[in-house]
Amino acid sequence: MRRATKLRLLVGVAVTSLVLAACGSSNDDNAAEAPADTETSAEAPADSDAPAADEPADEPADDPADSDTPAEPDDSASDGAVAKIGLAYDLGGRGDQSFNDSAARGLDKAIGDGMELIAELTAQNGEPDQAKIDRLNQLVKDGADTIVAVGFAYAGPLGEVAAKNPDVAFGIVDDA
Repeated sequence: MRRATKLRLLVGVAVTSLVLAACGSSNDDNAAEAPADTETSAEAPADSDAPAADEPADEPADDPADSDTPAEPDDSASDGAVAKIGLAYDLGGRGDQSFNDSAARGLDKAIGDGMELIAELTAQNGEPDQAKIDRLNQLVKDGADTIVAVGFAYAGPLGEVAAKNPDVAFGIVDDA
Protein backbone atom coordinates (compact mmCIF):
# COMPACT_ATOMS: atom_id res chain seq x y z
CA MET A 1 0.00 0.00 0.00
CA ARG A 2 2.81 2.38 0.80
CA ARG A 3 4.42 1.90 -2.63
CA ALA A 4 1.08 2.57 -4.32
CA THR A 5 0.72 5.80 -2.36
CA LYS A 6 4.24 6.88 -3.30
CA LEU A 7 3.55 6.01 -6.93
CA ARG A 8 0.38 8.08 -6.94
CA LEU A 9 2.20 10.95 -5.29
CA LEU A 10 4.97 10.77 -7.88
CA VAL A 11 2.45 10.63 -10.71
CA GLY A 12 0.65 13.60 -9.18
CA VAL A 13 3.90 15.53 -8.98
CA ALA A 14 4.69 14.58 -12.58
CA VAL A 15 1.30 15.72 -13.83
CA THR A 16 1.52 18.93 -11.85
CA SER A 17 5.00 19.50 -13.30
CA LEU A 18 3.62 19.02 -16.79
CA VAL A 19 0.85 21.49 -16.11
CA LEU A 20 3.25 24.00 -14.57
CA ALA A 21 5.68 23.57 -17.46
CA ALA A 22 2.86 24.30 -19.86
CA CYS A 23 1.89 27.38 -17.84
CA GLY A 24 5.43 28.69 -17.89
CA SER A 25 6.22 27.89 -21.49
CA SER A 26 5.46 30.12 -24.40
CA ASN A 27 3.62 29.00 -27.49
CA ASP A 28 6.21 27.51 -29.86
CA ASP A 29 4.67 29.38 -32.79
CA ASN A 30 5.29 32.69 -31.03
CA ALA A 31 8.69 31.89 -29.51
CA ALA A 32 11.50 34.21 -30.51
CA GLU A 33 14.20 32.58 -32.57
CA ALA A 34 17.87 33.09 -31.78
CA PRO A 35 20.03 34.61 -34.51
CA ALA A 36 21.77 32.01 -36.68
CA ASP A 37 25.25 33.11 -35.63
CA THR A 38 24.77 32.33 -31.93
CA GLU A 39 25.61 28.99 -30.35
CA THR A 40 22.22 28.15 -28.86
CA SER A 41 21.50 25.09 -30.96
CA ALA A 42 20.09 22.17 -28.99
CA GLU A 43 22.01 19.73 -31.15
CA ALA A 44 25.75 19.11 -31.18
CA PRO A 45 27.40 18.35 -34.53
CA ALA A 46 27.36 14.65 -35.37
CA ASP A 47 31.15 14.31 -35.16
CA SER A 48 31.42 16.18 -31.86
CA ASP A 49 31.78 14.57 -28.43
CA ALA A 50 30.41 17.74 -26.83
CA PRO A 51 27.09 17.44 -24.99
CA ALA A 52 23.98 18.99 -26.47
CA ALA A 53 23.07 22.48 -25.27
CA ASP A 54 20.40 21.10 -22.95
CA GLU A 55 22.88 18.79 -21.19
CA PRO A 56 25.12 20.39 -18.56
CA ALA A 57 28.76 19.76 -19.43
CA ASP A 58 30.26 20.31 -15.99
CA GLU A 59 27.76 18.43 -13.84
CA PRO A 60 27.73 14.64 -13.60
CA ALA A 61 24.44 12.92 -14.36
CA ASP A 62 22.46 11.74 -11.37
CA ASP A 63 23.22 8.07 -10.88
CA PRO A 64 21.00 6.17 -8.44
CA ALA A 65 23.96 3.88 -7.73
CA ASP A 66 25.80 6.84 -6.19
CA SER A 67 23.02 7.47 -3.69
CA ASP A 68 23.38 6.42 -0.06
CA THR A 69 19.75 5.30 0.05
CA PRO A 70 18.69 2.18 -1.81
CA ALA A 71 16.29 2.78 -4.67
CA GLU A 72 12.89 1.18 -4.46
CA PRO A 73 11.98 -1.00 -7.40
CA ASP A 74 9.70 0.64 -9.95
CA ASP A 75 6.66 -1.61 -9.88
CA SER A 76 4.48 0.72 -11.94
CA ALA A 77 5.16 -1.17 -15.17
CA SER A 78 4.70 -4.59 -13.61
CA ASP A 79 1.30 -3.94 -12.06
CA GLY A 80 -0.07 -2.23 -15.16
CA ALA A 81 -1.08 0.86 -13.18
CA VAL A 82 -1.99 3.83 -15.32
CA ALA A 83 -2.59 7.20 -13.74
CA LYS A 84 -6.22 8.25 -13.98
CA ILE A 85 -6.34 12.02 -14.22
CA GLY A 86 -9.07 14.49 -13.36
CA LEU A 87 -8.69 18.19 -14.08
CA ALA A 88 -10.79 20.89 -12.41
CA TYR A 89 -10.57 24.11 -14.41
CA ASP A 90 -11.09 27.60 -13.06
CA LEU A 91 -13.60 29.96 -14.70
CA GLY A 92 -13.44 29.83 -18.48
CA GLY A 93 -12.22 26.24 -18.83
CA ARG A 94 -10.51 25.26 -22.07
CA GLY A 95 -10.28 28.18 -24.44
CA ASP A 96 -9.56 30.89 -21.87
CA GLN A 97 -6.12 31.59 -23.40
CA SER A 98 -4.61 31.61 -19.90
CA PHE A 99 -3.94 29.14 -17.06
CA ASN A 100 -6.75 26.81 -18.09
CA ASP A 101 -5.42 26.43 -21.62
CA SER A 102 -1.91 25.88 -20.28
CA ALA A 103 -3.22 23.20 -17.95
CA ALA A 104 -5.14 21.65 -20.86
CA ARG A 105 -1.90 21.44 -22.88
CA GLY A 106 -0.22 19.67 -19.96
CA LEU A 107 -3.20 17.34 -19.66
CA ASP A 108 -3.12 16.57 -23.38
CA LYS A 109 0.59 15.75 -23.10
CA ALA A 110 -0.04 13.46 -20.11
CA ILE A 111 -2.80 11.66 -22.03
CA GLY A 112 -0.47 11.36 -25.02
CA ASP A 113 2.08 9.76 -22.67
CA GLY A 114 -0.43 7.05 -21.76
CA MET A 115 -2.31 8.43 -18.76
CA GLU A 116 -6.09 7.97 -18.66
CA LEU A 117 -8.45 10.95 -18.60
CA ILE A 118 -11.30 10.58 -16.13
CA ALA A 119 -12.91 14.00 -16.60
CA GLU A 120 -12.36 17.70 -17.15
CA LEU A 121 -14.76 19.87 -15.12
CA THR A 122 -15.11 23.66 -15.10
CA ALA A 123 -16.00 26.14 -12.37
CA GLN A 124 -18.98 28.45 -12.81
CA ASN A 125 -19.07 32.16 -12.13
CA GLY A 126 -20.10 33.04 -8.57
CA GLU A 127 -20.25 29.48 -7.29
CA PRO A 128 -19.59 28.79 -3.59
CA ASP A 129 -16.67 26.70 -2.36
CA GLN A 130 -19.06 23.80 -1.83
CA ALA A 131 -19.49 23.54 -5.61
CA LYS A 132 -15.71 23.19 -5.98
CA ILE A 133 -15.66 20.57 -3.22
CA ASP A 134 -18.45 18.69 -5.00
CA ARG A 135 -16.55 18.89 -8.30
CA LEU A 136 -13.34 17.51 -6.76
CA ASN A 137 -15.30 14.78 -4.97
CA GLN A 138 -16.95 13.88 -8.29
CA LEU A 139 -13.51 13.35 -9.84
CA VAL A 140 -12.57 11.09 -6.90
CA LYS A 141 -15.89 9.20 -7.21
CA ASP A 142 -15.33 8.76 -10.97
CA GLY A 143 -12.00 7.05 -10.24
CA ALA A 144 -9.36 9.74 -10.68
CA ASP A 145 -6.25 8.92 -8.68
CA THR A 146 -4.51 12.13 -9.74
CA ILE A 147 -6.40 15.42 -9.61
CA VAL A 148 -5.13 18.85 -10.63
CA ALA A 149 -7.11 21.99 -9.80
CA VAL A 150 -6.46 25.21 -11.69
CA GLY A 151 -6.67 28.47 -9.79
CA PHE A 152 -6.14 29.73 -6.27
CA ALA A 153 -9.90 29.58 -5.63
CA TYR A 154 -9.51 25.80 -5.32
CA ALA A 155 -6.96 26.03 -2.46
CA GLY A 156 -9.44 25.61 0.41
CA PRO A 157 -11.70 23.07 -1.31
CA LEU A 158 -8.73 21.02 -2.53
CA GLY A 159 -7.24 20.91 0.98
CA GLU A 160 -10.53 19.66 2.38
CA VAL A 161 -11.03 16.95 -0.27
CA ALA A 162 -7.37 15.87 -0.19
CA ALA A 163 -7.49 15.37 3.58
CA LYS A 164 -10.36 12.90 3.14
CA ASN A 165 -8.75 11.07 0.19
CA PRO A 166 -5.15 10.19 1.10
CA ASP A 167 -4.89 7.62 -1.72
CA VAL A 168 -5.41 10.31 -4.38
CA ALA A 169 -2.61 12.62 -5.53
CA PHE A 170 -3.64 16.27 -5.69
CA GLY A 171 -1.97 19.27 -7.29
CA ILE A 172 -2.93 22.89 -7.75
CA VAL A 173 -1.89 25.59 -10.20
CA ASP A 174 -1.54 29.19 -8.96
CA ASP A 175 -1.29 28.44 -5.25
CA ALA A 176 1.46 27.23 -2.93
